[in-house]
Amino acid sequence: MDFRVATFINFYEQYISHSEKANDLPIHKEGLSENQEIRYKQLITYAQKNIDEIVLYIDQNATNWKFSRINSVEKVCLILGTAELSMKLTKKEIIIAEWVKLADKHSSSEGAKFVNGVLEKINEDLNI
Repeated sequence: MDFRVATFINFYEQYISHSEKANDLPIHKEGLSENQEIRYKQLITYAQKNIDEIVLYIDQNATNWKFSRINSVEKVCLILGTAELSMKLTKKEIIIAEWVKLADKHSSSEGAKFVNGVLEKINEDLNI
């Protein structure tokens, strides 16, 4: 399992349950290497600590869409993708491609295109 998949699963469960605490839910990270587990912890912690700023970036860059209207799978991909872009630990092309792939797998090709467009705009905004 990839750290992004584990992060997606856990953050999604937290998001749809409206849990304030990550410890309220079981953590799915079986099969992660030590390095993958470190990246998982970095990403989920960063996303949780910076959620308000991340949602603002998404809201500003999701043209004609309010954050509240975005489907939950796409929201989670955008939140975690934005968090990972902000952390700047991996090339932006890889980050965007991986979150688009997760959106496509768990939502639709239209959702994946939406995630791609918004993450591209957010990346441009972060690199100004």
